[in-house]
Amino acid sequence: MDELKKETPDSALLLEGFQLFRADRDLALSGERAGGGVCFYINSDWCTDVTVISQHCSPAVEYLFINCRPFYSPHADAREAQRTLADCIQQVERTYPDALVIVLGDFNRSNLRYELPRYKQFIKCPTRAENTLDHCYTTVKDAYRAIPRAVLGLSDHVMVHLIPTYRQKLKLTKPSVSTTKRWTSEAVEELRTCLDTTDWDMFKGATHDLDEYTDTVTSYIHFCEECILPMRTRVSYSNDKPWFTPRLRQIRKEKEAALKSGDRDCYREAKYWFSKELRRAKSVYSEKLQQQFTANDSASVWRGLRQITDYRPQASKDHLPPVPPPPPLHSPSLTINIFNSSLESCQVPACLKTSIIVPVPKKPRITGLNDYRPVALTSFAYRANRSVDDAVNLALHSILQHLDSPGTYARILFVDFSSAFNTIRPALLQDKLSQLSVPASLCRWITHFLTDRRQYVRLGKTVSDSVSISPGSPQGCVLSPLLFSLYTNCCTSSHQSVKLIKFADDTTLIGLISNGDETAYRREVARLVSWCGHNNLQLNAQKTVEMIVDFRKVTAPLPPLALMDSPITSVDSFRFLGTTITRDLKWEPTISSLIKKAQQRMFFLRQLRKLKLPPRMLAQFYTANIESILTSSITVWYAGATVRDRLRLQRVVHAAEKVIGCRLPSIQDLYISRTRRCAGRITADPSHPGHGLFSPLPSGRRLRSIRTKTSRYMNSFFPSAIRLLNTK
Repeated sequence: MDELKKETPDSALLLEGFQLFRADRDLALSGERAGGGVCFYINSDWCTDVTVISQHCSPAVEYLFINCRPFYSPHADAREAQRTLADCIQQVERTYPDALVIVLGDFNRSNLRYELPRYKQFIKCPTRAENTLDHCYTTVKDAYRAIPRAVLGLSDHVMVHLIPTYRQKLKLTKPSVSTTKRWTSEAVEELRTCLDTTDWDMFKGATHDLDEYTDTVTSYIHFCEECILPMRTRVSYSNDKPWFTPRLRQIRKEKEAALKSGDRDCYREAKYWFSKELRRAKSVYSEKLQQQFTANDSASVWRGLRQITDYRPQASKDHLPPVPPPPPLHSPSLTINIFNSSLESCQVPACLKTSIIVPVPKKPRITGLNDYRPVALTSFAYRANRSVDDAVNLALHSILQHLDSPGTYARILFVDFSSAFNTIRPALLQDKLSQLSVPASLCRWITHFLTDRRQYVRLGKTVSDSVSISPGSPQGCVLSPLLFSLYTNCCTSSHQSVKLIKFADDTTLIGLISNGDETAYRREVARLVSWCGHNNLQLNAQKTVEMIVDFRKVTAPLPPLALMDSPITSVDSFRFLGTTITRDLKWEPTISSLIKKAQQRMFFLRQLRKLKLPPRMLAQFYTANIESILTSSITVWYAGATVRDRLRLQRVVHAAEKVIGCRLPSIQDLYISRTRRCAGRITADPSHPGHGLFSPLPSGRRLRSIRTKTSRYMNSFFPSAIRLLNTK
């Protein structure tokens, strides 16, 4: 600048939004007669951290060196940017529930994994140098395949070609033809009359063999059903919607025919009638859903939602098709007579213990027979007033109480049995039941039920030959968890520093190690292996894993554990009874998994609002299907969750409130109410393993607090529950 002089003030040279840095010419040093020098204007939106390194003035050269540290906006507040973007995406989902949302852009080092865990990211290749900065998100799994291309122009990011890999569902699956019985009111009444007028004493007097009597009665009932109930054959397409009636399908064909004819007036009229019939069909289906909600028919509601959303259809290999139970048709006296005869003779009719084994995949990708779970029935039963939350809370309490002392750590062995229910020995079980003072007749009845059971495998339309088996208990049978619990009742820990947690066939061994002495823990592991060998239970060394929880500042590599000469894998996290436990005892993986599932269910909620269900019904659906997920095992992890994770959970609730249009209980309130209810249930049950931790003070008005040294222990269930009960 030729006119730059020392006498010129900065205020005369300032520009709005810019910073001024000047090096005025020194007339004595430069030998010049006119003013001048070097001047920089730095945009404040680009950089606010500027430092003058050096400046020089001479007859030969004048210079000014400055160091600029530019302001890069993605580093400003990445979490706030993610939350804002997630809120905007959820608003779009509420407004357009049927639309496919695709999120594209330069995310730098941020991502949507925490805020929107159900969205999948498809760009895996580097987009700038060795980093993947550009992302593409959508909710459709395996929707695109990303291929890097040449840089476009002077861009420093590569161009990414996203190739669709999705195929229409209609092209992936063939139409299914199903034949079902129609349980109409007229047919049910006719069948009931037929069975009520039957002389059942004739069947009983014809034979003294219980098997023949039961088989004859059941065969006769099936014969009556086949003769009276009408059959219906239906062709189902994978993209069918539940409101798409045969009349609507016929009108659509007429509309397509009008379009092909080229008659615009005819097509316009056909389109009008199709739209009108479609609105009427959706309205009728909405009323049907409301009736199902009112009648608490959740199975029918879910079947309709699966058809609407293509979410886990009935033909999926991951789930058994639902079979609606037939209505009661005759007096229960016949069934009671057969059951009492079975108890008196200590025999179970062969036809009543015949199993149809339907293999259900344990994994999405099947690699062998071990990836299937043989399920005979679909109901389970456990001991009253005991839950998986109790087992997890007791296990964590033992670990955290031990880790509150210095120089301690814990080794947790998650034991896996190979087909636990299938290896029960009926004779050995009968001896164990007798030792527990179970009546001898009931012991013989259970033994007869477990021996000589006929079963065959059904996979699709293929049925295998039947075989007779004696060991084991049917997986899925209502008695199996109870029988297995009684079978393993004598498996206990003999040392106070080793805890054994059992829940049905899930067994966990917890070694509380002090001063590096693992003798008791390793002895109990050896005792468990020996006990399994004597009781015909097979340990699966490949699936049995160990997790070490160690918060000591100075640690050395711990000696590995072996099971039957097979080394045990050490893991950083494990899904223990539905809750993900990590070696640092943090709850972010569990909460992320719950949020992902809840956001998937939010799609159903938006679909129901689109069908114009009233807010009361929507709130009922939210409570049963979304809130139940968000609060799954909430007494285990909520008190130890971070503020950020709690806010993520609450944002799902806020999103549901905007869809429903009414206030919903907060996660904090639900945690408090459920913790108090769970604690009250434990204090009222003297046989509960955690009952002794709720010790009343001499006054009887408050409970004795548990002394804790770390926030981990303080925020676990039992100390938190006592604080809540004391603040009533």
